[in-house]
Amino acid sequence: MTLSRRHGQKRTFRTLFETARTMLFAADLDKPFWGFAVQHATLLHNIAPRRSLKDKSPFEALTGHAFDVSLLRVFGSPAYVHVEKSSTRHKLDPRSRVGVYVGFAEEDQAHVVWMPDTRRVVHTIHARFGAIKNKHAASSQQQQKQNSGASASHANKTAQRSTEDSATGAPTAPRAGEPQLQPRALGGSVWDQLLLSETLGDKDTSGGSTTTCHVATSAAGTGEKTSAVGGHLPDIAAGSFATSAEPATVKEALASPDSEEWRQAILDEFAAMQANDVYDVVPRADLPKGHKLLRSMVIFRRKRDDQGKVIKYKARWVAKGYSQVHGVNYTDTFAPTATIAAIRTMLAMAVARGMDIQQMDVNTAFLNAPVDHEIYVQPPAVDGIFSPSTVLRLKRGLYGLKQSPRLWNHTLDAWMREQDFVATATDACIYRRTCKGGKVMWVAVYVDDLLIFADSDSDMAAFKKAISKRFKMKDLGSPDICLGIKVQHDRKARTVTMSQEHYLRSVLETFGMADCKPVGTPLCTGYVDKPADKEEPLPDVPFRELLGSLLYAATMTRPDISAAVSILSRRMQHFGMDHWKAAKHLLRYIKGTLSYTIKYAATGDTSNGSTADGVLSAYSDASFASDVDTRRSRTGFVVFCSTGPVSWNSKLQATVATASADAEYMALVATAQELMFLRQLQEELTGAVLCEPTLVHTDNQPAQRVAEHAASRMRHILVKYHYIRECVDTKRIVLSYLATEHMIADLLTKILPRPKTAQFCTMLFDQRPLPGCQPRARPHSGRSPRPSTPRQDL
Repeated sequence: MTLSRRHGQKRTFRTLFETARTMLFAADLDKPFWGFAVQHATLLHNIAPRRSLKDKSPFEALTGHAFDVSLLRVFGSPAYVHVEKSSTRHKLDPRSRVGVYVGFAEEDQAHVVWMPDTRRVVHTIHARFGAIKNKHAASSQQQQKQNSGASASHANKTAQRSTEDSATGAPTAPRAGEPQLQPRALGGSVWDQLLLSETLGDKDTSGGSTTTCHVATSAAGTGEKTSAVGGHLPDIAAGSFATSAEPATVKEALASPDSEEWRQAILDEFAAMQANDVYDVVPRADLPKGHKLLRSMVIFRRKRDDQGKVIKYKARWVAKGYSQVHGVNYTDTFAPTATIAAIRTMLAMAVARGMDIQQMDVNTAFLNAPVDHEIYVQPPAVDGIFSPSTVLRLKRGLYGLKQSPRLWNHTLDAWMREQDFVATATDACIYRRTCKGGKVMWVAVYVDDLLIFADSDSDMAAFKKAISKRFKMKDLGSPDICLGIKVQHDRKARTVTMSQEHYLRSVLETFGMADCKPVGTPLCTGYVDKPADKEEPLPDVPFRELLGSLLYAATMTRPDISAAVSILSRRMQHFGMDHWKAAKHLLRYIKGTLSYTIKYAATGDTSNGSTADGVLSAYSDASFASDVDTRRSRTGFVVFCSTGPVSWNSKLQATVATASADAEYMALVATAQELMFLRQLQEELTGAVLCEPTLVHTDNQPAQRVAEHAASRMRHILVKYHYIRECVDTKRIVLSYLATEHMIADLLTKILPRPKTAQFCTMLFDQRPLPGCQPRARPHSGRSPRPSTPRQDL
């Protein structure tokens, strides 16, 4: 590369960044928007005429046609994006949302608008634009008035200047009522003239009237293309874009009106760090060579009461673990947690045994674990706490480190083993200990939350005392809110209820559906999941956020919405307005079923039947070729214990089934695998082998006969699906036929009509007697029984 070319590139980069800097200053936008500004400056640079190209722009020289500058708008100007009728807009709601124009997307021929309310970037053609209002406008008003009478010849002369002149930012949009439209007096560069020609063009095409809004250049299209912005962009601080937010840095916190409160919160945080002996202060000069200094930050939060009043200012010091290097300052990161199915099973078994249930929380859990690597962290810049010439050498795990959860798990596991607890082979975070008199204790660990089960009150008190000596604990007593679930335990009545009404109400409020009209089914009856047109842009709706919220509820306490959430989740990557409408339909169903609770109750039945307290029973079903894309079938099963569901699943099968019996057979295998997990867990918790088989209901007799070796016409099925035969042969599972009209698992395979949905939800949540309590004998004859459904061929 020649020296002249290198200087030319440097000058080009300088021009681009000077232009970007000026545009940010003119629009009064913060530095995190520099990427949009540079991209927009590059576009302006490419469409500006060059003397070396005979007054052609690089864009025109490359493509053969000039760029339509009327498509551009003033960088940073307010953008009013149209809200479509098909979204959440009501009659009296605004018809537009306010954003900030940050560029033009050539690939979509659409405006790029940053939306502060959703913190997203949208690509849209349905927008109007206003004038910039910033704090620098007042100082330049006088100069703009003086330049309002400038001649057109002077403007044309300025437009011929080379782009190598000092570039300035885009001008503000014209004010209503001005006799002439002139560029903002920021130097009169070619950027101003390009945007001036766009404004004048709008004036001519609108019949000569002057307006402060620019109409979108096209009315075509059906929506907006959105994309999440990586990193943290601050809330817009100018004009109508201003929103309140927590401080992002220590500097912002100490410069805010609540600086004294934030400073005290920082002091309290580091006082706790010193009390836990988390770090040693080391001179920066003593930092070993080759050690990378990790950066850290302080996260600020205001804790509010139910009225929204601030009751506490909290500061949390965390490490920026994303800069860690594998093999240098961390190795392994995996840390197990107790599965929710195991926790529900423990609750159901505790009810059957009449055990006491208590909840405890570990304060600053990660700070209890020693680090496994030598890690140095740069302290936050807070006056009066750390000297700039010092660094911190960590002695214990810190929030933000990649290995902190694993280190904490190892620390707690070692202490539990010292207390004679044994981790189950089924779940590494579920512990069991045999106490005096043959009584047992169970502990389920989910990071820093502990659920404790004990046959004896004295054993419970002794454990609480012991763990409180080792760790700083918070005794929460009887479970209340555990993993976002409202848990109510009545030991005398021997019942446990689980609900998420409070969580689902917050979901409805978050997505503007708190006052919606309830419906009786999760999705429309007979809903067909069709893929969205990939050529169409994604609508600007929080579809993914909504499904993420509902997926949590479907996993924890709401098996009735599992099928609907699973169906819609397949459209996470590319969705359309039809999928958004379906998601809102699901919210309307939740609105009418907020009171649904899972209840485990001891009935006093001590027999060996499927309805005995603490005994598992399951229902298995499949919907044949229900997926229109792949023609795969959907498996659905639900497992009961102590009159309530403890495990369920709704999932597309991995392979295509050639007949409905094949699909039902594969569903039985999935059910058997889950049952083996739960049976082994029960055996480890009780310390006794389960002698009685677990009853599994199916509504497909051909699949049942194949599993029982009564037929052998499934030789095309993969070998792994014959696992069900082994479970039946070893007497761990017994199959029973149940008519389709009583099959509860049917609710997890498809969207049923309203009467059927209500019937099965009553069985799931309202403690109605479960169908098929005793195995139904298979008819004995010389031939197979008649199928109960039209498609049962093998």
